[in-house]
Amino acid sequence: MVRTLEGHAIPVTGLAFSPDGRHLAVLSVEERHRIWDLELRSVAVDVPVARMGTTIACNHNGTRIAVGGIDGTVTLWDSRTGFPVLSVNFDGEPVNSLAFSPDGHRLVIATGTPGGKGHIRLWNAGP
Repeated sequence: MVRTLEGHAIPVTGLAFSPDGRHLAVLSVEERHRIWDLELRSVAVDVPVARMGTTIACNHNGTRIAVGGIDGTVTLWDSRTGFPVLSVNFDGEPVNSLAFSPDGHRLVIATGTPGGKGHIRLWNAGP
């Protein structure tokens, strides 16, 4: 083991490295989004949120973090400030997975519930 990051009192539900590997975006059941500076082993950004995140992804240059929620909401966050940039709800279906395209301009979003239909949506995430 290289190191342990302490500071999450309850289970972590999602992880995403920044492209340069210096930061780690973390979701947890405690309804917080944290971005850890791995070199300093400290929290660089700590944002309380209103809903539990289910999945997380980082764009190609590390400036945006996408978080999918159990309530069907996808929010784009500024990774430096922790402020939301844009938020969209996809019919209340839980977001199960998401990923940025290699150029960071698109975001693919998978939603759906067990026993129900699944949907894959392609979203313009901007430059």
